[in-house]
Amino acid sequence: MGTESVKRPSSWLLLLGLFDRPQATFAALFADSKRRWILPVSIFLLFSLLGVWLQGPYILQRAKEQMALQLAQMPPANQQAAANVLKMTTGPTVLLVGGAISLLLAATIGWLLQALYFYFVSQMGGSDATFGQLWGGVLWLAIPNALQALVTGLWTRVHGAMVSNPGLSFLFSTGKPLQDAHNPLYAMAGQVNLFALWQLVLIYALLRGGARLGKRAALVSTVFFYLLLLGLMGGSALLGGIAQGMGR
Repeated sequence: MGTESVKRPSSWLLLLGLFDRPQATFAALFADSKRRWILPVSIFLLFSLLGVWLQGPYILQRAKEQMALQLAQMPPANQQAAANVLKMTTGPTVLLVGGAISLLLAATIGWLLQALYFYFVSQMGGSDATFGQLWGGVLWLAIPNALQALVTGLWTRVHGAMVSNPGLSFLFSTGKPLQDAHNPLYAMAGQVNLFALWQLVLIYALLRGGARLGKRAALVSTVFFYLLLLGLMGGSALLGGIAQGMGR
């Protein structure tokens, strides 16, 4: 019993290991994944929902500003009907509760897609890692996202305004929120930040320490994953702009 307790580090120690020894941490997670998902998922839920709560008043204010901009671009005959619809969909309860639910659903789908991708590249690289092990590892990759949500919420509350241009998106900002939202370069640059870079380090550590891929395979898989993410963000922004243009 004593030997087993020494060999099985606590989840809190593994959490600290994400900062200074990520490869060894993921190796330990893959070796013993029993109930290891509880801590990262709890942190993600707590920090993410707290971030939404901290930004609540400013999310509502931005929604009202965007609503006014959208109405100004519509023909006068359609403005009243559109205003009624927008008021229903931008109410405090709908925005905050709906935002929290959307965040959780998006996170779950994102975790599943990540686990599938890592399972595919691991199998291609000759790894014997199981889907369950990779799924458990992916949940720990959410720690940077959780910290980013909390830091963003705190920054917003302290400064009294939401972050206008996240990441490096300021390089492509026009100062017009609706126009920027549909700019692929703006959307992709917004994903370049310290939290995203830390997550890339953790992905590499997961593939090296957990799945035990070679250095080159782990590096290529990590870079390709990031390119896929950037492409998804840019494509979503582009499609949103096309849809908005067709709706006018």
